[in-house]
Amino acid sequence: MRSVAYFITGMQQREPATRLIWFLATIESVLRTSSKSLIEERAKAALNFPKSELTGDIRKLYKLRNEFLHGSKNLQIILGGSELYPRGGYDGDALMWWYDEAYIAQEIALSLVQVYFDMNHEELIFETKLKQ
Repeated sequence: MRSVAYFITGMQQREPATRLIWFLATIESVLRTSSKSLIEERAKAALNFPKSELTGDIRKLYKLRNEFLHGSKNLQIILGGSELYPRGGYDGDALMWWYDEAYIAQEIALSLVQVYFDMNHEELIFETKLKQ
């Protein structure tokens, strides 16, 4: 149920970067890993999305997340009702781009939560098979 709580928290957020982070936490929680390569493989197994598109989206979302968390991306941050732009002024185009990326993360997270509910709240179990 932690993944559902993460998803709901993401939906309640105003800032797109915060939404993105909560939706990625939802994805990691449902798929039971924080390894980007395992997330890609497990998401492909659990969802009926175009495989190459899903892999590209996940890579792009994690790159964006890392850039934001490590300070190389500028985004509006709201603290105590005040809007701050740590790396410069307001950029409406950049803000809309962040919302687009947060929406992609939301779509993947919601799809995975739906799979979780379709399985009657059972944990998703993944097998690892080695190729020779």
